[in-house]
Amino acid sequence: MNLDTIFGLPVHPLLVHAVVVLLPLACLGATAIALRFSWRERFGTLVLAVAVVATLAVPLVTDSGESLAARVGNPADHAEQGDAVKFYVIPWILLLIAMLWWSRPSQAARSFPTQKWFLVLRLAVVFMSLSTIVGIAITGHSGAQATWKKLIANTSPAAGG
Repeated sequence: MNLDTIFGLPVHPLLVHAVVVLLPLACLGATAIALRFSWRERFGTLVLAVAVVATLAVPLVTDSGESLAARVGNPADHAEQGDAVKFYVIPWILLLIAMLWWSRPSQAARSFPTQKWFLVLRLAVVFMSLSTIVGIAITGHSGAQATWKKLIANTSPAAGG
């Protein structure tokens, strides 16, 4: 799929919000249900739904970024960081799915939530959630720098602004 423009505007800055907003929210939700396990039943499905949508948006954002780069030039650091996103998002969502799968009521009755390996899985979800948030923030910051740094450097604040 080649996502380039919509109504004459680049698609990338529009789609990127799905990853920049939804993915950290899903990561925070995953961290919350991993640390406060009683919330898993109440919020687990919602967290997983947001995580799936955000994860599915990653290849769309990457593709639209490549289309934009072909038009305006390749922001090397941002492109490399954007390509790396899948390497922490995929393990993160797999760990989240595993945690939710093994904590289903039928499995939880077998006392999995208190076993050491399950506690390690929950901590792995927390670690990967925080790593994913940091990675997304670094990638987004490099994209904002590539877009705005030169423009802002050549301007001054408006009087009274």
